[in-house]
Amino acid sequence: MERAAAYALVLWITCNLVAGDFEWSLSSSSGAHWWLTQYCNASFEPVRAVVPGQVHLDLWRSRVIPDPYYGYNDTALRYVAEEDWLYSVEFAVPPGACDGRNVSLPASIVLEGLDTIAEVVVNGRLVVEADNMYRAYSAPMGRGQLLCDEGNKMSILLKSPVKAARERAKAYEMQHAADWPKGVPPKSLPSAWNGFDKVQLIRKEPCSFGWDWGPGLATSGIWKDIGVITHERENGGPVIIEGITWETSSTNGDELDQSSYEPWMAYLYMNFSLPADTTIHRVNVELLLTDGSGATFYDGFWEKLRILDLLPGKSGINLLVTSGVKPWWPNGYGEQQRYTLAVCAWAGDSERACVPKRFTVGFRSVELVMEDDGRSFYFKVNGEPIYARGANWIPSDAFESRVDEPRLRRHFEQYRKAHFNMLRVWGGGVYASDLFYELADEYGFLIWEEAMFAGAAYPTLSPDFLPSVQEEIRQNVLRIGHHPSLAILGGNNEVEAFY
Repeated sequence: MERAAAYALVLWITCNLVAGDFEWSLSSSSGAHWWLTQYCNASFEPVRAVVPGQVHLDLWRSRVIPDPYYGYNDTALRYVAEEDWLYSVEFAVPPGACDGRNVSLPASIVLEGLDTIAEVVVNGRLVVEADNMYRAYSAPMGRGQLLCDEGNKMSILLKSPVKAARERAKAYEMQHAADWPKGVPPKSLPSAWNGFDKVQLIRKEPCSFGWDWGPGLATSGIWKDIGVITHERENGGPVIIEGITWETSSTNGDELDQSSYEPWMAYLYMNFSLPADTTIHRVNVELLLTDGSGATFYDGFWEKLRILDLLPGKSGINLLVTSGVKPWWPNGYGEQQRYTLAVCAWAGDSERACVPKRFTVGFRSVELVMEDDGRSFYFKVNGEPIYARGANWIPSDAFESRVDEPRLRRHFEQYRKAHFNMLRVWGGGVYASDLFYELADEYGFLIWEEAMFAGAAYPTLSPDFLPSVQEEIRQNVLRIGHHPSLAILGGNNEVEAFY
Protein backbone atom coordinates (compact mmCIF):
# COMPACT_ATOMS: atom_id res chain seq x y z
CA MET A 1 0.00 0.00 0.00
CA GLU A 2 1.34 3.40 -0.97
CA ARG A 3 1.96 5.67 1.99
CA ALA A 4 0.39 8.98 1.02
CA ALA A 5 0.70 10.50 4.48
CA ALA A 6 1.39 9.53 8.06
CA TYR A 7 0.03 10.25 11.50
CA ALA A 8 1.42 9.76 14.96
CA LEU A 9 -0.04 7.34 17.45
CA VAL A 10 0.96 7.42 21.11
CA LEU A 11 0.85 4.29 23.27
CA TRP A 12 0.62 4.80 27.02
CA ILE A 13 0.89 1.67 29.15
CA THR A 14 0.40 1.25 32.89
CA CYS A 15 0.77 -1.95 34.88
CA ASN A 16 -0.69 -3.26 38.12
CA LEU A 17 -2.25 -6.71 38.60
CA VAL A 18 -1.38 -10.03 36.94
CA ALA A 19 0.43 -11.62 33.98
CA GLY A 20 -1.29 -14.56 32.32
CA ASP A 21 -0.94 -17.34 29.76
CA PHE A 22 -4.06 -19.51 30.19
CA GLU A 23 -7.72 -18.57 30.61
CA TRP A 24 -11.05 -20.36 30.92
CA SER A 25 -14.61 -19.36 31.80
CA LEU A 26 -16.81 -20.53 34.65
CA SER A 27 -20.04 -19.47 32.96
CA SER A 28 -22.89 -21.92 32.53
CA SER A 29 -22.51 -21.80 28.76
CA SER A 30 -18.93 -23.05 29.20
CA GLY A 31 -20.13 -26.12 31.09
CA ALA A 32 -19.96 -24.98 34.73
CA HIS A 33 -22.80 -26.35 36.90
CA TRP A 34 -23.95 -23.70 39.35
CA TRP A 35 -26.37 -24.05 42.25
CA LEU A 36 -28.37 -21.44 44.17
CA THR A 37 -29.71 -21.68 47.69
CA GLN A 38 -31.10 -19.33 50.30
CA TYR A 39 -28.36 -18.58 52.81
CA CYS A 40 -28.87 -20.01 56.31
CA ASN A 41 -32.15 -21.68 55.41
CA ALA A 42 -31.78 -25.45 55.69
CA SER A 43 -35.33 -26.03 54.47
CA PHE A 44 -34.64 -24.39 51.10
CA GLU A 45 -33.72 -27.01 48.51
CA PRO A 46 -30.95 -25.78 46.15
CA VAL A 47 -31.94 -25.04 42.56
CA ARG A 48 -29.90 -25.04 39.39
CA ALA A 49 -28.53 -21.61 38.52
CA VAL A 50 -27.39 -19.94 35.31
CA VAL A 51 -24.30 -17.73 35.34
CA PRO A 52 -24.34 -14.96 34.23
CA GLY A 53 -27.78 -14.46 35.73
CA GLN A 54 -29.84 -13.18 38.63
CA VAL A 55 -31.51 -14.75 41.66
CA HIS A 56 -35.06 -13.94 40.53
CA LEU A 57 -34.51 -15.65 37.17
CA ASP A 58 -33.11 -18.82 38.74
CA LEU A 59 -36.01 -19.01 41.20
CA TRP A 60 -38.54 -18.40 38.42
CA ARG A 61 -36.89 -20.96 36.13
CA SER A 62 -37.17 -23.55 38.94
CA ARG A 63 -40.79 -22.54 39.64
CA VAL A 64 -40.00 -21.37 43.15
CA ILE A 65 -41.52 -17.96 42.35
CA PRO A 66 -43.93 -16.76 39.63
CA ASP A 67 -42.98 -14.46 36.76
CA PRO A 68 -41.74 -11.24 38.42
CA TYR A 69 -43.23 -9.21 35.54
CA TYR A 70 -46.77 -10.60 35.85
CA GLY A 71 -49.45 -8.50 37.52
CA TYR A 72 -48.34 -7.19 40.90
CA ASN A 73 -45.70 -9.85 41.45
CA ASP A 74 -42.99 -7.21 41.82
CA THR A 75 -44.69 -6.26 45.09
CA ALA A 76 -45.44 -9.84 46.13
CA LEU A 77 -41.80 -10.83 45.63
CA ARG A 78 -40.23 -8.08 47.72
CA TYR A 79 -39.00 -10.71 50.17
CA VAL A 80 -36.48 -12.02 47.60
CA ALA A 81 -34.51 -8.77 47.87
CA GLU A 82 -34.60 -8.95 51.68
CA GLU A 83 -32.83 -12.35 51.79
CA ASP A 84 -29.20 -13.44 51.38
CA TRP A 85 -28.44 -15.92 48.59
CA LEU A 86 -25.58 -18.34 47.96
CA TYR A 87 -24.22 -19.45 44.59
CA SER A 88 -21.86 -22.44 44.46
CA VAL A 89 -19.93 -24.37 41.83
CA GLU A 90 -17.28 -27.08 41.56
CA PHE A 91 -14.74 -26.79 38.79
CA ALA A 92 -11.70 -28.67 37.55
CA VAL A 93 -8.38 -27.11 36.63
CA PRO A 94 -7.41 -27.74 32.97
CA PRO A 95 -4.17 -29.72 32.47
CA GLY A 96 -2.41 -26.66 31.04
CA ALA A 97 -2.87 -24.86 34.35
CA CYS A 98 -0.78 -27.41 36.28
CA ASP A 99 2.95 -28.00 36.21
CA GLY A 100 4.78 -31.31 35.76
CA ARG A 101 4.31 -32.17 39.43
CA ASN A 102 0.54 -31.69 39.14
CA VAL A 103 0.67 -28.49 41.16
CA SER A 104 -1.47 -25.58 39.98
CA LEU A 105 0.29 -22.51 38.63
CA PRO A 106 -0.35 -19.11 40.19
CA ALA A 107 -3.73 -17.88 39.03
CA SER A 108 -6.32 -15.14 39.32
CA ILE A 109 -10.08 -15.56 39.40
CA VAL A 110 -11.62 -12.57 37.63
CA LEU A 111 -15.22 -11.73 38.53
CA GLU A 112 -16.51 -9.24 35.97
CA GLY A 113 -19.81 -8.36 37.66
CA LEU A 114 -21.20 -9.16 41.11
CA ASP A 115 -24.56 -7.63 42.06
CA THR A 116 -23.73 -6.30 44.61
CA ILE A 117 -22.63 -7.00 48.24
CA ALA A 118 -20.69 -10.23 47.91
CA GLU A 119 -18.19 -12.54 49.59
CA VAL A 120 -16.30 -15.03 47.42
CA VAL A 121 -14.81 -18.17 48.99
CA VAL A 122 -12.56 -20.60 47.08
CA ASN A 123 -11.59 -23.91 48.65
CA GLY A 124 -12.55 -22.61 52.08
CA ARG A 125 -10.64 -19.32 51.80
CA LEU A 126 -12.23 -15.86 51.56
CA VAL A 127 -10.68 -14.28 48.47
CA VAL A 128 -12.92 -11.31 47.54
CA GLU A 129 -15.26 -8.94 49.34
CA ALA A 130 -17.19 -6.91 46.76
CA ASP A 131 -19.57 -3.95 47.07
CA ASN A 132 -19.68 -2.41 43.57
CA MET A 133 -21.63 -4.05 40.73
CA TYR A 134 -20.05 -1.76 38.12
CA ARG A 135 -16.48 -3.03 38.43
CA ALA A 136 -14.55 -6.28 38.12
CA TYR A 137 -12.69 -7.93 40.99
CA SER A 138 -9.62 -10.14 40.83
CA ALA A 139 -8.76 -12.84 43.37
CA PRO A 140 -5.06 -13.87 43.29
CA MET A 141 -4.52 -17.59 43.85
CA GLY A 142 -0.99 -18.67 44.79
CA ARG A 143 0.79 -21.73 43.48
CA GLY A 144 -1.04 -24.87 44.61
CA GLN A 145 -4.11 -23.05 45.94
CA LEU A 146 -6.19 -24.51 43.12
CA LEU A 147 -6.40 -28.30 43.10
CA CYS A 148 -5.23 -30.24 40.06
CA ASP A 149 -6.34 -33.74 41.07
CA GLU A 150 -9.83 -33.00 42.46
CA GLY A 151 -12.66 -30.52 42.21
CA ASN A 152 -12.27 -26.94 43.37
CA LYS A 153 -15.17 -25.37 45.27
CA MET A 154 -16.25 -21.77 44.96
CA SER A 155 -19.16 -20.12 46.72
CA ILE A 156 -20.44 -16.56 46.32
CA LEU A 157 -22.59 -15.13 49.10
CA LEU A 158 -24.79 -12.28 47.92
CA LYS A 159 -26.12 -10.28 50.84
CA SER A 160 -29.43 -8.45 50.70
CA PRO A 161 -28.81 -5.14 48.89
CA VAL A 162 -31.88 -3.65 50.58
CA LYS A 163 -30.58 -4.37 54.09
CA ALA A 164 -27.07 -3.23 53.15
CA ALA A 165 -28.38 0.09 51.82
CA ARG A 166 -30.46 0.67 54.96
CA GLU A 167 -27.57 -0.16 57.28
CA ARG A 168 -25.11 2.06 55.42
CA ALA A 169 -27.59 4.92 55.29
CA LYS A 170 -28.19 4.75 59.03
CA ALA A 171 -24.47 4.67 59.84
CA TYR A 172 -23.60 7.43 57.35
CA GLU A 173 -26.38 9.76 58.47
CA MET A 174 -25.39 9.32 62.13
CA GLN A 175 -21.73 9.96 61.36
CA HIS A 176 -22.44 13.04 59.22
CA ALA A 177 -25.50 14.44 60.97
CA ALA A 178 -24.02 17.94 60.90
CA ASP A 179 -23.77 17.82 57.11
CA TRP A 180 -27.13 16.11 56.54
CA PRO A 181 -29.36 16.99 59.53
CA LYS A 182 -32.47 15.79 57.66
CA GLY A 183 -30.80 12.70 56.25
CA VAL A 184 -29.31 12.02 52.83
CA PRO A 185 -31.91 12.90 50.17
CA PRO A 186 -34.16 11.57 48.91
CA LYS A 187 -35.55 10.53 52.27
CA SER A 188 -37.80 7.96 50.61
CA LEU A 189 -39.19 7.05 47.21
CA PRO A 190 -42.81 7.84 46.31
CA SER A 191 -45.04 5.11 47.73
CA ALA A 192 -46.60 4.49 44.30
CA TRP A 193 -43.26 3.14 43.09
CA ASN A 194 -43.38 0.17 45.52
CA GLY A 195 -39.61 0.40 45.68
CA PHE A 196 -36.79 0.43 48.22
CA ASP A 197 -34.94 3.41 49.68
CA LYS A 198 -31.29 4.55 49.87
CA VAL A 199 -29.88 2.73 46.86
CA GLN A 200 -27.27 5.50 46.51
CA LEU A 201 -25.48 4.18 49.61
CA ILE A 202 -24.28 1.15 47.63
CA ARG A 203 -22.83 1.05 44.11
CA LYS A 204 -25.79 -0.65 42.50
CA GLU A 205 -28.11 0.05 39.56
CA PRO A 206 -30.32 2.85 40.97
CA CYS A 207 -33.48 1.90 39.08
CA SER A 208 -33.34 -1.66 40.44
CA PHE A 209 -34.72 -0.26 43.72
CA GLY A 210 -37.66 1.19 41.81
CA TRP A 211 -38.26 4.15 39.48
CA ASP A 212 -41.23 5.95 38.01
CA TRP A 213 -41.12 3.75 34.90
CA GLY A 214 -40.10 0.32 36.23
CA PRO A 215 -40.40 -2.23 39.06
CA GLY A 216 -38.38 -2.24 42.28
CA LEU A 217 -36.97 -5.77 42.35
CA ALA A 218 -33.56 -4.96 43.90
CA THR A 219 -31.87 -7.80 42.03
CA SER A 220 -28.91 -9.87 43.20
CA GLY A 221 -26.75 -12.13 41.09
CA ILE A 222 -23.61 -12.86 39.12
CA TRP A 223 -24.57 -10.65 36.22
CA LYS A 224 -21.36 -10.94 34.19
CA ASP A 225 -18.85 -13.68 33.41
CA ILE A 226 -16.30 -15.29 35.73
CA GLY A 227 -12.94 -16.40 34.33
CA VAL A 228 -9.75 -17.97 35.65
CA ILE A 229 -6.37 -16.80 34.42
CA THR A 230 -3.19 -18.74 35.22
CA HIS A 231 0.29 -17.34 34.92
CA GLU A 232 3.81 -18.66 35.20
CA ARG A 233 6.22 -16.04 36.50
CA GLU A 234 9.34 -18.10 35.88
CA ASN A 235 8.97 -17.88 32.11
CA GLY A 236 7.17 -14.55 31.84
CA GLY A 237 4.49 -15.22 29.25
CA PRO A 238 1.93 -12.83 27.78
CA VAL A 239 0.75 -9.70 29.53
CA ILE A 240 -2.95 -9.24 30.23
CA ILE A 241 -4.38 -6.23 28.42
CA GLU A 242 -7.00 -4.57 30.61
CA GLY A 243 -8.29 -2.19 27.96
CA ILE A 244 -7.52 0.78 25.75
CA THR A 245 -8.79 4.21 24.84
CA TRP A 246 -8.45 5.52 21.30
CA GLU A 247 -8.72 9.16 20.28
CA THR A 248 -8.47 10.46 16.72
CA SER A 249 -8.51 13.79 14.90
CA SER A 250 -8.05 14.72 11.26
CA THR A 251 -4.83 16.47 10.27
CA ASN A 252 -6.75 18.28 7.51
CA GLY A 253 -8.69 20.50 9.89
CA ASP A 254 -12.44 20.99 9.85
CA GLU A 255 -13.49 19.95 6.39
CA LEU A 256 -13.51 16.28 5.42
CA ASP A 257 -14.39 14.76 2.08
CA GLN A 258 -16.55 11.73 2.95
CA SER A 259 -15.42 9.79 -0.10
CA SER A 260 -11.68 10.29 0.30
CA TYR A 261 -8.97 8.84 2.46
CA GLU A 262 -7.56 11.34 4.95
CA PRO A 263 -4.48 11.48 7.16
CA TRP A 264 -5.32 11.33 10.87
CA MET A 265 -3.72 11.85 14.24
CA ALA A 266 -4.48 9.00 16.67
CA TYR A 267 -3.68 8.52 20.33
CA LEU A 268 -3.78 5.07 21.87
CA TYR A 269 -3.69 4.53 25.64
CA MET A 270 -3.36 0.91 26.73
CA ASN A 271 -3.44 -0.60 30.22
CA PHE A 272 -1.97 -4.01 30.93
CA SER A 273 -1.49 -5.96 34.16
CA LEU A 274 1.51 -7.48 35.89
CA PRO A 275 1.90 -9.11 39.32
CA ALA A 276 2.67 -6.69 42.15
CA ASP A 277 5.87 -8.60 42.92
CA THR A 278 6.80 -9.28 39.30
CA THR A 279 10.37 -9.80 38.16
CA ILE A 280 9.38 -8.75 34.63
CA HIS A 281 11.13 -5.47 33.75
CA ARG A 282 10.58 -5.33 30.00
CA VAL A 283 7.68 -6.10 27.67
CA ASN A 284 7.18 -6.64 23.96
CA VAL A 285 4.23 -4.99 22.21
CA GLU A 286 2.79 -5.84 18.81
CA LEU A 287 0.02 -3.92 17.00
CA LEU A 288 -1.87 -4.74 13.81
CA LEU A 289 -4.52 -2.46 12.27
CA THR A 290 -6.74 -4.03 9.59
CA ASP A 291 -10.12 -3.47 7.96
CA GLY A 292 -12.93 -5.91 7.21
CA SER A 293 -11.27 -7.12 4.01
CA GLY A 294 -8.04 -7.96 5.80
CA ALA A 295 -6.08 -5.04 4.34
CA THR A 296 -3.31 -3.91 6.71
CA PHE A 297 -2.94 -0.26 7.65
CA TYR A 298 -0.36 -0.64 10.37
CA ASP A 299 1.94 -3.42 11.56
CA GLY A 300 4.36 -2.57 14.36
CA PHE A 301 6.55 -4.33 16.93
CA TRP A 302 8.53 -2.98 19.90
CA GLU A 303 11.01 -5.24 21.63
CA LYS A 304 11.90 -5.17 25.35
CA LEU A 305 10.43 -1.83 26.28
CA ARG A 306 11.36 -0.80 29.82
CA ILE A 307 8.35 -0.83 32.14
CA LEU A 308 9.67 2.23 33.95
CA ASP A 309 9.44 4.19 30.70
CA LEU A 310 5.78 3.23 30.26
CA LEU A 311 4.35 4.41 33.57
CA PRO A 312 1.75 7.23 33.57
CA GLY A 313 3.34 10.63 33.06
CA LYS A 314 6.14 9.25 30.88
CA SER A 315 6.40 10.04 27.19
CA GLY A 316 5.08 6.67 26.04
CA ILE A 317 5.79 5.30 22.57
CA ASN A 318 5.58 7.35 19.37
CA LEU A 319 4.36 5.41 16.35
CA LEU A 320 4.14 6.35 12.67
CA VAL A 321 1.09 4.85 10.99
CA THR A 322 0.17 5.11 7.32
CA SER A 323 -2.85 7.08 6.19
CA GLY A 324 -5.40 5.57 3.84
CA VAL A 325 -8.16 5.09 6.38
CA LYS A 326 -11.73 6.33 5.88
CA PRO A 327 -13.68 8.20 8.57
CA TRP A 328 -16.54 6.88 10.69
CA TRP A 329 -19.74 8.92 10.40
CA PRO A 330 -22.99 8.99 12.39
CA ASN A 331 -26.12 7.51 10.82
CA GLY A 332 -27.35 9.68 7.96
CA TYR A 333 -24.05 11.52 7.43
CA GLY A 334 -21.86 8.87 5.82
CA GLU A 335 -20.51 5.34 6.18
CA GLN A 336 -19.60 3.65 9.45
CA GLN A 337 -16.08 2.56 8.49
CA ARG A 338 -14.57 0.42 11.25
CA TYR A 339 -11.15 -1.13 11.75
CA THR A 340 -9.77 -3.87 13.97
CA LEU A 341 -6.80 -3.12 16.19
CA ALA A 342 -5.10 -6.32 17.39
CA VAL A 343 -2.85 -5.82 20.41
CA CYS A 344 -0.42 -8.39 21.78
CA ALA A 345 1.97 -7.96 24.72
CA TRP A 346 4.29 -10.41 26.49
CA ALA A 347 7.27 -10.50 28.82
CA GLY A 348 10.38 -9.09 27.24
CA ASP A 349 12.68 -12.07 27.75
CA SER A 350 10.24 -14.77 26.64
CA GLU A 351 9.15 -16.02 23.25
CA ARG A 352 5.95 -14.63 21.74
CA ALA A 353 3.22 -16.41 23.69
CA CYS A 354 -0.07 -14.56 23.53
CA VAL A 355 -3.40 -14.42 21.75
CA PRO A 356 -3.97 -10.89 20.40
CA LYS A 357 -6.78 -8.89 21.98
CA ARG A 358 -8.90 -7.21 19.33
CA PHE A 359 -10.64 -3.85 19.54
CA THR A 360 -13.04 -2.14 17.14
CA VAL A 361 -11.76 1.34 16.35
CA GLY A 362 -12.63 4.11 13.95
CA PHE A 363 -11.33 7.46 12.77
CA ARG A 364 -13.50 10.43 13.63
CA SER A 365 -13.30 13.71 15.49
CA VAL A 366 -16.04 14.75 17.93
CA GLU A 367 -16.44 18.26 19.31
CA LEU A 368 -19.12 19.60 21.64
CA VAL A 369 -19.61 23.23 20.60
CA MET A 370 -20.49 25.57 23.48
CA GLU A 371 -19.89 29.17 22.43
CA ASP A 372 -19.27 31.94 24.94
CA ASP A 373 -22.67 33.57 24.47
CA GLY A 374 -24.35 30.45 25.85
CA ARG A 375 -26.63 30.04 22.86
CA SER A 376 -25.09 26.93 21.36
CA PHE A 377 -24.79 23.33 22.47
CA TYR A 378 -24.27 20.94 19.58
CA PHE A 379 -21.84 18.34 18.26
CA LYS A 380 -19.50 18.49 15.32
CA VAL A 381 -18.33 15.18 13.90
CA ASN A 382 -15.41 15.29 11.49
CA GLY A 383 -15.87 19.04 11.38
CA GLU A 384 -19.52 18.87 10.32
CA PRO A 385 -22.36 20.09 12.62
CA ILE A 386 -24.66 17.21 13.59
CA TYR A 387 -28.37 17.61 14.26
CA ALA A 388 -28.73 15.15 17.15
CA ARG A 389 -31.78 12.88 16.82
CA GLY A 390 -32.37 10.16 19.34
CA ALA A 391 -33.57 9.22 22.79
CA ASN A 392 -32.56 8.18 26.29
CA TRP A 393 -31.48 4.57 26.77
CA ILE A 394 -32.71 3.04 30.02
CA PRO A 395 -32.23 -0.64 30.91
CA SER A 396 -34.36 -2.68 28.51
CA ASP A 397 -34.91 -5.34 31.18
CA ALA A 398 -34.93 -5.44 34.97
CA PHE A 399 -32.63 -8.45 34.55
CA GLU A 400 -29.59 -7.28 32.60
CA SER A 401 -28.35 -10.82 31.89
CA ARG A 402 -31.34 -11.31 29.54
CA VAL A 403 -30.35 -8.43 27.26
CA ASP A 404 -28.84 -10.41 24.36
CA GLU A 405 -27.83 -9.58 20.80
CA PRO A 406 -31.20 -10.32 19.11
CA ARG A 407 -32.97 -7.95 21.49
CA LEU A 408 -30.40 -5.17 21.15
CA ARG A 409 -30.21 -5.52 17.38
CA ARG A 410 -34.01 -5.30 17.15
CA HIS A 411 -33.89 -2.03 19.10
CA PHE A 412 -31.10 -0.66 16.94
CA GLU A 413 -32.92 -1.57 13.73
CA GLN A 414 -35.93 0.38 15.00
CA TYR A 415 -33.76 3.36 15.91
CA ARG A 416 -32.19 3.42 12.46
CA LYS A 417 -35.61 3.35 10.81
CA ALA A 418 -36.53 6.33 13.01
CA HIS A 419 -33.37 8.11 11.71
CA PHE A 420 -31.68 8.23 15.13
CA ASN A 421 -28.03 9.18 15.25
CA MET A 422 -27.51 9.49 19.03
CA LEU A 423 -28.43 7.69 22.26
CA ARG A 424 -27.93 8.93 25.80
CA VAL A 425 -27.15 6.13 28.28
CA TRP A 426 -29.12 7.27 31.31
CA GLY A 427 -27.21 7.46 34.59
CA GLY A 428 -29.77 5.51 36.62
CA GLY A 429 -29.09 2.11 35.07
CA VAL A 430 -25.85 0.37 34.10
CA TYR A 431 -22.93 1.29 31.87
CA ALA A 432 -23.68 0.17 28.33
CA SER A 433 -22.38 -3.28 27.48
CA ASP A 434 -19.64 -4.21 25.02
CA LEU A 435 -22.31 -5.56 22.68
CA PHE A 436 -24.24 -2.28 22.88
CA TYR A 437 -21.17 -0.35 21.76
CA GLU A 438 -20.33 -2.80 18.99
CA LEU A 439 -23.82 -2.29 17.58
CA ALA A 440 -23.62 1.49 18.04
CA ASP A 441 -20.39 1.44 16.01
CA GLU A 442 -22.10 -0.62 13.33
CA TYR A 443 -25.33 1.38 13.12
CA GLY A 444 -23.77 4.81 13.44
CA PHE A 445 -25.18 6.02 16.75
CA LEU A 446 -23.18 8.49 18.81
CA ILE A 447 -23.31 7.56 22.49
CA TRP A 448 -23.62 9.99 25.38
CA GLU A 449 -22.50 7.78 28.27
CA GLU A 450 -23.29 8.92 31.79
CA ALA A 451 -21.64 7.77 34.98
CA MET A 452 -24.10 5.80 37.08
CA PHE A 453 -25.41 8.41 39.49
CA ALA A 454 -29.04 9.51 39.45
CA GLY A 455 -31.55 11.51 41.42
CA ALA A 456 -29.90 11.45 44.86
CA ALA A 457 -27.13 12.79 47.07
CA TYR A 458 -24.21 10.38 47.35
CA PRO A 459 -21.99 9.45 50.34
CA THR A 460 -18.92 11.33 49.15
CA LEU A 461 -17.77 11.86 52.75
CA SER A 462 -17.32 8.11 53.23
CA PRO A 463 -13.60 7.22 52.93
CA ASP A 464 -14.36 4.11 50.84
CA PHE A 465 -16.80 5.67 48.39
CA LEU A 466 -14.67 7.79 46.06
CA PRO A 467 -11.83 5.22 45.70
CA SER A 468 -14.42 2.62 44.69
CA VAL A 469 -15.98 5.00 42.16
CA GLN A 470 -12.54 5.91 40.81
CA GLU A 471 -11.78 2.26 40.05
CA GLU A 472 -15.27 1.79 38.58
CA ILE A 473 -14.79 4.71 36.20
CA ARG A 474 -11.24 3.65 35.29
CA GLN A 475 -12.33 0.14 34.35
CA ASN A 476 -15.31 1.24 32.30
CA VAL A 477 -13.44 3.94 30.39
CA LEU A 478 -10.80 1.37 29.45
CA ARG A 479 -13.56 -1.04 28.42
CA ILE A 480 -15.47 1.34 26.11
CA GLY A 481 -12.89 4.02 25.29
CA HIS A 482 -11.87 2.61 21.91
CA HIS A 483 -15.30 2.73 20.26
CA PRO A 484 -15.86 5.37 17.56
CA SER A 485 -19.48 5.69 18.72
CA LEU A 486 -18.47 7.05 22.14
CA ALA A 487 -18.99 10.79 21.87
CA ILE A 488 -19.00 12.10 25.45
CA LEU A 489 -18.85 11.01 29.08
CA GLY A 490 -21.37 12.74 31.34
CA GLY A 491 -21.22 12.92 35.13
CA ASN A 492 -24.72 11.99 36.27
CA ASN A 493 -28.49 12.29 35.88
CA GLU A 494 -30.15 15.10 37.89
CA VAL A 495 -27.86 14.81 40.91
CA GLU A 496 -27.29 18.58 41.23
CA ALA A 497 -30.85 19.10 42.47
CA PHE A 498 -30.04 17.31 45.73
CA TYR A 499 -27.17 19.56 46.81
